[in-house]
Amino acid sequence: LMDIDTVWKIDADGRISVKMDVVKNPELPELPRFGLRLFLKKDMDQLEYYGVGPQESYIHKCKAGSHGIYTGSVTDQHEDYIRPQENGSHWNCSGLALTTSDHRSLLISGTQNFSFNASRYTQEELTTKAHSFELEKSPYTVLCLDGYMSGCGSNSCGPALAKKYRVDQDKLTFTFTLNF
Repeated sequence: LMDIDTVWKIDADGRISVKMDVVKNPELPELPRFGLRLFLKKDMDQLEYYGVGPQESYIHKCKAGSHGIYTGSVTDQHEDYIRPQENGSHWNCSGLALTTSDHRSLLISGTQNFSFNASRYTQEELTTKAHSFELEKSPYTVLCLDGYMSGCGSNSCGPALAKKYRVDQDKLTFTFTLNF
């Protein structure tokens, strides 16, 4: 299916560098995303990032945003669509800080720009519920760091996603750093 070689390097100061090299079987379909999902303490709920914002943005859905520094809460990132689905991503980011009310922080930077999604809901929750009022919050802050993310949509009710917005490469590399 996929061969993933991941190297976690922890420096003496506690900084964690991660490099993920992937070889995907060409017979597999395109990926919706590729990255890492973290479950953080629920109180890590304030964020600041440098990327496309302030509203959600994706590789093909970003023209209404601008590149800059944005702040907010994890709860504010959620787009309350009637039918729950992927939402609240921020594209083309080079830095992200998640902070608690007592100022403990997780700082994330990439050697390549990345997308992130910080949410009160897991992807499983968004996928299995038919209506937004049915959603149950996670006991964690759910953070997705994506080195690659396909554009939203499919050809279920329209054209197929343009090739330039798909993650269909056979080789992928994603590197980033976590500082606590």
